[in-house]
Amino acid sequence: MKKQKWVSVFLAACLAASLMSGCGKPQETESPASEGQPGTEESGGSVAAPETAEPSDTIQKVADGDVTWTIFRGSHTAIGTQINDWSETLLYQEMEKRTGVHLECITPVLGQEQTQFQLLVTTDDLPDFIEGTQGYVGGGEAMIDDGLVVDLAPYMDQMPNFKKQLEMSDLRQKEVYSDTGKISHFPGFIENDEEGEIFVGVLIRKDLLNEVGMDIPVTYDDWYEVLTAFKEQCGISKPLVPGPEMFGQNNMWSAGYDFGYVDFFGTGVPFYQKDGTVRYAPLDDTEKFRAYLEMMAKWYSEGLIDPDFQTVTDINAQISTYSSTDCGACITPYSLAPVLSGIGQAAKPDFEYTCAPIPVLEEGQETHLYAATSQINLNQVAINADIDNLELALKYWDQYYTEEAALLSCWGVEGVTFEYDEEGNPQWMKTMTQNEDGYNFLSMRIANLSQCTPSVFERRSDFVDEFSIACNELYHEHGDNAYRISSSITLTAEENEIYTMYMTDILTYTEEQCIRYITGQESFDTFDSFIEQIRSMNVEKVMEVYQAALDRYNAR
Repeated sequence: MKKQKWVSVFLAACLAASLMSGCGKPQETESPASEGQPGTEESGGSVAAPETAEPSDTIQKVADGDVTWTIFRGSHTAIGTQINDWSETLLYQEMEKRTGVHLECITPVLGQEQTQFQLLVTTDDLPDFIEGTQGYVGGGEAMIDDGLVVDLAPYMDQMPNFKKQLEMSDLRQKEVYSDTGKISHFPGFIENDEEGEIFVGVLIRKDLLNEVGMDIPVTYDDWYEVLTAFKEQCGISKPLVPGPEMFGQNNMWSAGYDFGYVDFFGTGVPFYQKDGTVRYAPLDDTEKFRAYLEMMAKWYSEGLIDPDFQTVTDINAQISTYSSTDCGACITPYSLAPVLSGIGQAAKPDFEYTCAPIPVLEEGQETHLYAATSQINLNQVAINADIDNLELALKYWDQYYTEEAALLSCWGVEGVTFEYDEEGNPQWMKTMTQNEDGYNFLSMRIANLSQCTPSVFERRSDFVDEFSIACNELYHEHGDNAYRISSSITLTAEENEIYTMYMTDILTYTEEQCIRYITGQESFDTFDSFIEQIRSMNVEKVMEVYQAALDRYNAR
């Protein structure tokens, strides 16, 4: 049975990164004939020394329709509503037609992905392919070292399309190779290495702004005045719903105080960096951190914050709360704005959300944090180390990096999901943007094209309406994300042990105390002892671990 390592759901996102190296010059790796490599005589695989392969623009047939592989993929609300499983997506169906390979998808219950994956590892019953790292401690490199998945690095010459895309920039190689020159997953690339879109933002009720005769707030002081007006003039009981952890998704609410606290959707690492130095918000600028908590405590005491904010955790609770006429502002994926507005209009015809910039202390101030992620879409698909035909599996996934597959992954099929305009650019069809069954564009895109496929993606295919485009431009205009830490940094086994030994308790304590301060359950007279308690819990030791990993990443 393979060695297993696990981490709590709370820490999963930070440790789910494929942990990379090399800055275009990865360390020497063993050849496919090296001891213990999948596909060698010792491992029982079937990779022979291939002829030199050339990249192709088109998807190549790799089988005659007699190959079926299994893939473990996380769930989504589209499963069970629009499709039964991922194999029904237009993308997988088209790839099956063009490659001759059928993918049978193993889709766990939404929210139970890591538990189900742990069970598969425990029973030594892993599928042929695995999406992401599913919370495995140490990420992709640990999965390689523990014999779960194939190290792709020695097989680059057998994957000409992937190799071509990987070698297009130093950034791609820096992000994809681990510190020891390994590659655990086939990643997704963004065309021209552009920074990915920002999908989460601050939404505010435009109809309420019109009622009180006020502009979209910019500074925190502006927000205080607007939220007060919402409460006193409009009778709104939930002027602001900032998120259950009170810092806002993707740092969208705290960034104006020059710190970030949570990673993507509040499930990841609470670290960021300034000039290459790892920072932790309570210790970075303690006075600003306290000032932020005191501000939120004041707002909470005056009824400007939803008193039930801690219960707004899952998507159903969020939609129900944000679409209520009692909600004035929230932090959520702004693609939901039309959906929320549509629901709200049933009770109030002019109900409408609009985007607001990240709040700042002073007008004109730039922010430096939103999502602490990578410019490379990491942790896509890994190959089971015990797969029967590794050579064929490598060839299959290599097809996703052809130009034909990139078009298919981004836009789908001409005449079904998109059409070309007069300039020859693909444009979404109304079947995607104005679905007759009421599904919004994001849902239609996920149900047809998925979002977890290794390929090359165009940023412009992500948005279809002026509202979403304007929101995204707004956040890029006022922030540069300079403090982010790439999600592809590597923690060694020893560093992971230190991280998991201390960080869960630190996070739990910090967040519980912050909530107590904001809700008035704890006096700020204890704030200094709160900070000292965090220090006593070895947070600085954990930061040293993360600093070492960041230094190695920056040296690639």
